[in-house]
Amino acid sequence: MTYKISGTKSETTRVFVLDESDWSIEYNSVISGSGDYAITTLSSGIKTVFGRTSEGEVIGYGRVDAMEILMSSYTFLLYDDGDATNFGVVLEAGGSQSDLGANFSYAYRSAILPDKRVVVVGRNTSTEEVVVKCFLAGTTTEDWSYTVANHLLYTYADVCVLTNGNIVVLWGDYDDEYIYFVILDSDGGLVQGVTNADTDANTAYEDEGFDVTALADGGFFCHWMDDDESTIYGSIWNSNGTNRQATTWLDGSDYDFSSAIQFASGSIVIFEMDNKYAHFYSPTDLSDVSTYNDYSSESMVDYVYSAKLSTDKIALVFEASDGNTYGSVLNDTGSKLIEDKLILSSSKPVSFMALPDGTFLMQVAGGSEHGQNYYILDADLNTVSGPTAAFTGITDDTYYYYLKGCAG
Repeated sequence: MTYKISGTKSETTRVFVLDESDWSIEYNSVISGSGDYAITTLSSGIKTVFGRTSEGEVIGYGRVDAMEILMSSYTFLLYDDGDATNFGVVLEAGGSQSDLGANFSYAYRSAILPDKRVVVVGRNTSTEEVVVKCFLAGTTTEDWSYTVANHLLYTYADVCVLTNGNIVVLWGDYDDEYIYFVILDSDGGLVQGVTNADTDANTAYEDEGFDVTALADGGFFCHWMDDDESTIYGSIWNSNGTNRQATTWLDGSDYDFSSAIQFASGSIVIFEMDNKYAHFYSPTDLSDVSTYNDYSSESMVDYVYSAKLSTDKIALVFEASDGNTYGSVLNDTGSKLIEDKLILSSSKPVSFMALPDGTFLMQVAGGSEHGQNYYILDADLNTVSGPTAAFTGITDDTYYYYLKGCAG
């Protein structure tokens, strides 16, 4: 059982190791550096690693979107020093630290290859060009680097590993504000050159609102929001970069910037906030499988957070207008199995993820809490334990400790 969690905060960078049996802190140490960071979890799944950073800005209520990595024998920590360089730390009973290379920054998202090498996407600080780096398993030793020449990364990029081991890198281009991708093989060789994920090539993107998701059949799904935050589009591509489904209008309302989730049935689901729709699309042509209207009867004031409960169930948590946290559970057709269950009063969720044992970890803020506490919920959204402090000594309500994570 291993977990990975990431986030930002305005304080000194600190790493915690928690015992899973009782969630007690076994290791607490300051490491140098500052800025946005990302962490994954420890080796054999006996302990979990958390962290916090300095001079970090909370982005999108928890969408700090960092390392999407699951390690088998080590923990890889990535964070920005707040200047022009990203650092990597491999944690083994205290860990070591090394620079991930000169002029490498904005590295907020990563992925794990089948052989446990780590792929990190960021940008060259000097030229602002998109840079992809691969690090040897269990180290911060660079294996290879690939620069997407003459294509500039504005803020975010996303990356996923396909079932055949190829790497898809998706970014918002600084020059023309389009969404592009390249496909690399696992050794950094170019499989597919720069390609506009928007086959219509006429949709400017919203800065944070785009995502690439690997599909079970070997392809990948791109979806993005236009720059007025009012329309969602998507496209599907095969593993070799040929288009399977051209740009398709998906929805005309705002949504929560969350990653898409694919069920075992094949359906791809995304959520939007304004009308509280759960949209299910075909992985073949993005046609509507179903649209579930009003997955909650509550009036929401913030993003909805979703996590996969099983191959055919998904759980949602959200803050309602009354200031309380509620949750719902849907099946893979959108039917409500649990609706608007009151989980916590005077609180808001800022992170939510499924754990391998069938429970959920929910981080909360609101009231006297600033994101430092988390709760463990069962499959029916009952509280198993909590509040448990991931961090101590937090009194500043200017920032929240937003953890963005997933488990496997």
